[in-house]
Amino acid sequence: MDALKRLKDTTNPAIVITDYDDRLRILKELHNHSTIRAMRFMTEKDLFNKVFFGFRPGALYEASRFLNKAPDVVKPMLDFLYKIDGDASYDSERLETLKALKIHLENKGLIERNPHKSLWFKNHDLLIGKPVFDPLIKDAINTLEASINVIEAYEPVKPAVFTYLEHDTVEDEVLDIALRLLKLREDGVAFESMAVLNAHKAYIPKIKMLFNYLDIPFEVPEAKPLFDYPVTQDFLTRLKASEISEPYAAFKAVLDAMKEHVYSGEKSELLMEITRAVNPLVNVIHSVHDDFFFIEYTLENTYKKMPVFENTVKVIDIKDASEEDFSHVFVVGLHEGFAPAYKESDDYLSEEEKEVIGYPSVLSINKARKEMMLNRLPRFENVHLSVSKASAFDAYMEAAILKTLEKTHTFKDATPQSFKDQTYSETIDILRTKSLLDQYTLYDDYNPDLGTLYPMFKDKIKPYDPSFTGLKQETVDAMHGDNLSVSTTQIDAYGECKFRFMLEHVLKIDPVDNPFNMDLGTFFHDVLEHTLDKDEVSDEMISSTLEKVLERSGYPYTDFDIFYFKKATPFIRLAHKEIKAQHATTDYIHSKSEEKIEHTFHLSKNVTFKGKIDKVMTKGDKFYLIDYKTGKKTLDLPMAKFGRKAQLLYYVLLYQYKYPESEPMGFFEQTVYPDTPKRHLHKTKLDQYKETLKLKGYVIDNQELASEIDPDLQVDSFIHGLSIKKDGTFSKRTKRFTKEELGLLKTHVEKTLETMLEGIATGDFAINPKQDQNRKPLSCTHCPFADICYKRAEDYETETIDKDSTELFKALKEEA
Repeated sequence: MDALKRLKDTTNPAIVITDYDDRLRILKELHNHSTIRAMRFMTEKDLFNKVFFGFRPGALYEASRFLNKAPDVVKPMLDFLYKIDGDASYDSERLETLKALKIHLENKGLIERNPHKSLWFKNHDLLIGKPVFDPLIKDAINTLEASINVIEAYEPVKPAVFTYLEHDTVEDEVLDIALRLLKLREDGVAFESMAVLNAHKAYIPKIKMLFNYLDIPFEVPEAKPLFDYPVTQDFLTRLKASEISEPYAAFKAVLDAMKEHVYSGEKSELLMEITRAVNPLVNVIHSVHDDFFFIEYTLENTYKKMPVFENTVKVIDIKDASEEDFSHVFVVGLHEGFAPAYKESDDYLSEEEKEVIGYPSVLSINKARKEMMLNRLPRFENVHLSVSKASAFDAYMEAAILKTLEKTHTFKDATPQSFKDQTYSETIDILRTKSLLDQYTLYDDYNPDLGTLYPMFKDKIKPYDPSFTGLKQETVDAMHGDNLSVSTTQIDAYGECKFRFMLEHVLKIDPVDNPFNMDLGTFFHDVLEHTLDKDEVSDEMISSTLEKVLERSGYPYTDFDIFYFKKATPFIRLAHKEIKAQHATTDYIHSKSEEKIEHTFHLSKNVTFKGKIDKVMTKGDKFYLIDYKTGKKTLDLPMAKFGRKAQLLYYVLLYQYKYPESEPMGFFEQTVYPDTPKRHLHKTKLDQYKETLKLKGYVIDNQELASEIDPDLQVDSFIHGLSIKKDGTFSKRTKRFTKEELGLLKTHVEKTLETMLEGIATGDFAINPKQDQNRKPLSCTHCPFADICYKRAEDYETETIDKDSTELFKALKEEA
């Protein structure tokens, strides 16, 4: 590029059209030459928008709504609008539709024109830093040429020498390139100075496999849609379940709730990406429920950028490669239809309609793409062309562009760099055999070399199988030690997936790097444990408890984090006040807090099952249990049948192991740190917070006994859903159990528990995620160990989940 020289030759202020990297080079050169120039930098897209117009956020959605078509259908239609004349009359119905759309978007203020276009470019020189081939950008430049100087600030193409090599298969081609890269690296060429260009879909898996085997650091710029991340699916699930329709309030409520469960920097970053993606929709959509499809579409078409690494071989498109960055480029995929990638005539408008408005035809676009390749390739210092005849699934025709290049440039035949030409290495042959075997095993892609190599090394290699296959008994015994114990919280993980339990609770692999929510829960528990016998919660008690919790945690919290711990103080005081009021109402007494109970099961190995009950309320031999929650509820009786989400039932079992004469009258969860309440016209915020402090769970199906727990149950019970109908019976909303039903459930859960504990003791840690009868996954959502699991479809165990506790109790009676 001679942009610097051309800058010096111009007298007017300059507008330089270039990309970000070349902008930095120009500025650096100007600095080195102590040159000061009045100039602006602009990308090709910026130039187009300045000359014609750009679309404001929401244009796509408004267009989709106006035309009553899906965004994927509407999006390519927007490209034609810059050529549509709102005052013209068209014979074509499609052109008239585009005209109506353009007028509608203009009236809605969604087309952003540059009101000072003439002043913006007046008395300036336009310097083109790289050849322009895009017909749309050429339209913009041609529009300016009548009024300002347009200067091509780059060197003309000169004849070049290309190395050229033909291969039978894509795999042979990629292997040869890999060996050439290694040879160049030995000769002192840095990996970051080399690139593989024009690799189409048949090349990427081969590049990933062979480059990894040969330890070549490489980078494929694959962007992943936000929609594909579990965090995004969690966001959409919460949003769909939200009762709030107004976009801003709904987004804020869901994102705020999710932020409370952020354990890692990656999740925090993803939440920020989601926020940025949906933020423009606030002023576009009217209701998150009515326009939910638009929200999904946005997240499906917003991509998370992959990290950029240094000293790697870049696998990129030709148009994205700069000759200043790469001294050696390997051009692959030189097949007809891929070099260049042809645009097909499948647009909204016909070629005749495009001609009417002066929009570039498909032929001109394909011609421009070919010209781009012909112009770009000779600009690199060393270009290595290669072509293959076939891949595992396709046969290819040599691209016609090769014939064109051969007429103006020199093709120098290269010598293949195969394993046979290297100094013999058994290790390399074993790697080659393993590579080909994996390719055949995983993708049914057979290479004839495998027939020669495999018999030589079959005893030294095995087909690639990364799945977990179990542990030896001595390994299990060493991991468990002499005293095996399992907690009520840990057993739930075993019920979800035995393999996850082993990773998380036996090997102690902790994927959580920020224990904020766990420590916040401990903070609430500790304060309430020591203050329920007092009239109020003092500042001293809160400060000292928080200090102890943070000291035990040992996590390096920032002042920002501490602020959110302290922000919980009003909720602690409100919870304390409401719980005291509940104590004053009930006939039961608060007998114990944080009671630790354990029971030893004598199985193939003694296993201690232990738990810590937040609160026990007693009246004689009768009792009910309460478990404080600062996050989501965990009690789910239909799931308890399978030993999961049954923590409170485990507490009931443990309590009755210790106190055999006792009788359970209820078991409840109490949310002491609620989420931001949803808006309600007839309730104050305080009333809604009080509502969340009601007990949620199951009560004895006996009105007299239930009245002892809450004598005010006929007025306004502190048990959520507990109410009496006019005929004196419980309402359908009341979750309740009879002694017979609870007895059957406890017996079933106890047997399930013993089976799971025996599995832990004997080292049964198979990969066995769960799914319900509708094939909906119950275990794997947001699992932090997905990358090392390698589960298969046959690994899933199907569980028939009852609709509710009524169906559960009915099923248990039938089984008894």
